[in-house]
Amino acid sequence: MSRKIRIGWEDMQPGDLIHVKGSNNTYVYKHMMMQCPDYAVVDSEKTKASYFVFGADNPRNITAFHTICRDNFDYATRPAPKKPRLQEPSKPGEYWVQVAYDLGADDGHRLMWAKLIKRARMIAEEWRKEGPWMSVSQNFFPTEWTSWENILEHNHVVQVLSAEEYYTRKAAGEL
Repeated sequence: MSRKIRIGWEDMQPGDLIHVKGSNNTYVYKHMMMQCPDYAVVDSEKTKASYFVFGADNPRNITAFHTICRDNFDYATRPAPKKPRLQEPSKPGEYWVQVAYDLGADDGHRLMWAKLIKRARMIAEEWRKEGPWMSVSQNFFPTEWTSWENILEHNHVVQVLSAEEYYTRKAAGEL
């Protein structure tokens, strides 16, 4: 199930779902009306709305907007933003990853640094191993040569630093 966040009238963006007071129906927001900012135009194709125009000689010349009045607006929703994904470093060498370890239900978690070595792709293919990454630190899973996806799957990695960044920050007392 995807998480959704609630949005106010002023913060709506195209594609947000509008919820109306006293109704279970949702409407897909398209844009605000320029002439009247208290009315939001909804996307009639995505909302599956139908229009009935009575007394028109030529219904093709009539422009109809499906609108929601601000007074009837309850709230809007959109999918929650996803966490930024940690990118795999492209160059071989030494890297440090900060990992959060769960200490139990009441104890929270502890952050620790683990040293990783990434070898060049051609060497990885020559050795016929699974991946180009190996852990040098204790208590880090997995310890054999592995892939970046496998590291992220088995560990709660918070951040990745190159060796230069790690030692510079450590010398400055930032770590």
